[in-house]
Amino acid sequence: GERKWKNEDVWPPLSNKDHTYYLSDGEGLYTDQRTDKTFSYIYNPNDPSPTIGGKNLHDDLDQGPYDLTDSVESRGDVAIFTTEALESNLSVKGKIEVKLYVSSDRKDTDFAIRLSEVYSDGRSILLLDGIQRMRFRDGFAPSDTSAMNPGTVYPITIVLDDISNTFLKGNKIRLIVSSSNYPRYNRNMNTNGEMYPDDNPDTLVNPLVASNTIYTGTTYPSQIIFPVDTSDAAEIQVISSDNTISVYPNPSSGKFMITGAPNNSKFQVYNVSGQLVIESNNPRISMEDFEPGTYLIKIQSDDKTFTKKIIIQ
Repeated sequence: GERKWKNEDVWPPLSNKDHTYYLSDGEGLYTDQRTDKTFSYIYNPNDPSPTIGGKNLHDDLDQGPYDLTDSVESRGDVAIFTTEALESNLSVKGKIEVKLYVSSDRKDTDFAIRLSEVYSDGRSILLLDGIQRMRFRDGFAPSDTSAMNPGTVYPITIVLDDISNTFLKGNKIRLIVSSSNYPRYNRNMNTNGEMYPDDNPDTLVNPLVASNTIYTGTTYPSQIIFPVDTSDAAEIQVISSDNTISVYPNPSSGKFMITGAPNNSKFQVYNVSGQLVIESNNPRISMEDFEPGTYLIKIQSDDKTFTKKIIIQ
């Protein structure tokens, strides 16, 4: 990253735009969809992909951003998808979503993902990880839980934790897919049987080897969606660089007046969670019924954007 601390009034930033990479040809990540292709690997619960770094609290494991090249990526039980070298910095802020189309020859299995940044010296540094147990693909309630039909293709979405990271120009983005991240996550025995026999979270009872497959292309558009902060991009311009736009009174009890905005402006108010709470063409904003706190007004006119922080007392 840029090795800088950054602050945001609203999370995720209002200037975010989705940027999608599709998994496809030659284990690559592309901004356009390619022809249909499948990627398969073998998952053996007796030889799981090891946990290397990440958000874990195991005293006997390393925590944080570690290089995955030797211990994870060199194994035969992974599918790896990598972008070309980035032509410019890519600032990501928020939750990254990974959408996969998958199948297995077993009634249950896991799909584990790791996201890394690949440096020019070849290091693949872990940033985030996540996992989906397939019996819970539709939810965790008993009525939602169901076995897989071997060979059937299922869509899954894995939402990763919040992140603020700038992937640097010249580096690459890598998505690593396996079916384990052990011992951070319990090993799936691939049987659809009891997960914790004898109340032991690390017991293997008659585990089965699984052949798992990822589907890509136009028919099954497996993809990774990045929330990219475009606030520094050329297309986001400030309406008024001389601060002629103002909001008063601010703070107030809930009534605000916006002055200096072009006649065709649209006004959107967001809370600190990034939720849109008001949308109007009227520069008079009435918020007497809202909870006290900080909000953000986004003022838009054509392709120009301006924001102002407001406070309800």
